[in-house]
Order: sequence, then structure tokens, then C-alpha cells
Amino acid sequence: MECHNVKNQLVDFFYKELEKDSLVEVQNHISTCAGCAIIYGNISKVLGAAADVKDAQTDAFYSTRLFAKLEGSAPATPYWMFQKKLLRPVLLVSMAALGIFVGVTIGNKLPEKTTTTENGNVIISTLASEYYVGASSEDNLENYYLTDKK
Repeated sequence: MECHNVKNQLVDFFYKELEKDSLVEVQNHISTCAGCAIIYGNISKVLGAAADVKDAQTDAFYSTRLFAKLEGSAPATPYWMFQKKLLRPVLLVSMAALGIFVGVTIGNKLPEKTTTTENGNVIISTLASEYYVGASSEDNLENYYLTDKK
């Protein structure tokens, strides 16, 4: 018998569930093949240890008693849990409104630079021309390419 056939039948051999002919063939192969003998030794250790474990006794009313304990000991939902669910959206909306209010207030308090033209019109420019690179009209790429500098 070949090794791969024997390896497929080792569990059945351990439990003596093979026919007499196959049982003898597997026994002869294990006695002559060291590799299969090692594998059978490991399988017999595992299955032997599993056989030593006793079956757990089942209790027909275990689930009934467990559910009764769980239902009886379940704590009532405290009042503050309901408050959390109600206050969460209110808090979120109020924080968003506060953020918008602070943003508008800060935006309105920024200093503005005003200049007047020769005919009296007021031109308001923001801080961009002072603090951001490329915000002045001299640095504008459009003005660079559109002007005729030769």
C-alpha cells in the first residue's frame, strides 16, 4: 500500500473502522514505513487525548434558567441615557452655530485697507495684498502675459 493511501486511512485505522484486509495492510505499512509510523503516532496521541475528555452533561433547562436570570437582572435604562440621546443633536447644532458666530465675528473685526481714487470712489482691498504672495496686481500672471513688455 502506498503512503498517501495509508495517510488517508489512519484515522479509520485508529478507530478500527477499516475492513480486515485494509486493516492488515495499514498495519503492515506502518510497521515498515517510519514516516507513516510517526504520523500515526501523532494522530493516536491527539485522538487518545480527545477520547479522555468526558462529554459535557447537557441540562435541558439550562437555557431557560439562564434567560430567566438575564431578564430578572437586566438593569433598567437610566434617565441620563435618554438625556444623552436627546442632548447629542442639540449640542452638535449649538456648537456649529457657535463656530459660525465666532467665525463671522472674527471676520468682521479684521482691519480693512481703504483707498480712494481721484474721482472719490472708495476701493476696499483685503489683507490678501499684504499677507499673501502673488495677491498684488504686479505679481498677477495674467497681467504679466497680457502686458506688452519688450
